[in-house]
Amino acid sequence: MKPANRFDAAAATWDEKPARHELAKSVAKAISEAIPLSPEWRALEYGCGTASLSIMLSSSLGRIVCADNSEGMIEEAERKIRRLQIANIETALLDLEKQAPPEGRFDLVFSCMSLHHIADTASLARALVSMLKNGGWLAVADLEKEDGSFHGDCKVPHNGFDSSELARTLYSSGLLNPQIAVIHSIVKNERTYPVFLLTANKTASPPHAHARENMPEHQEHLRA
Repeated sequence: MKPANRFDAAAATWDEKPARHELAKSVAKAISEAIPLSPEWRALEYGCGTASLSIMLSSSLGRIVCADNSEGMIEEAERKIRRLQIANIETALLDLEKQAPPEGRFDLVFSCMSLHHIADTASLARALVSMLKNGGWLAVADLEKEDGSFHGDCKVPHNGFDSSELARTLYSSGLLNPQIAVIHSIVKNERTYPVFLLTANKTASPPHAHARENMPEHQEHLRA
């Protein structure tokens, strides 16, 4: 993610843009359709922002840890969680570029529009996968590869992703059956930017090199 102070400054007004709420709704719907969520599950959202996505999924999960590297975002998330009286969400200030993953393992780890702020995607993928129980699920929503116009003058490490290449990165980190779907479009700067959801589940040990080479091509589904 970008240095936390940028998001600290933006946190108080983050939810004022309806487009962010619509994105969270689309991602929550897509995760619910792609993964067999359970009220017995313990989940972690990395790069939670103001926790909109976690709040939308909270009725389908047991416990959720909302983690972000921005103190401002965490404070805003805590205010929202208290206001809505949601009892099964807790927050954590966490920067996986500088800190080790927390102890304990999760049934689900998910992230929305955060990976393109991380320079070392492979390292982050390993950290996210390490937090999963065997058989646990990872869900990542982010921009498809774009020309850099989405963020304008604000430079980020990745102008979206080739979702197939990202699937291979996650597969190399120990995930099976990666599935990709375009689940939302963001209209910005008079342009349309597709958002994909990539889901996969964790195997007991990382795939062998020859297995990675023969990873099946993903099937892409367009959801309404």
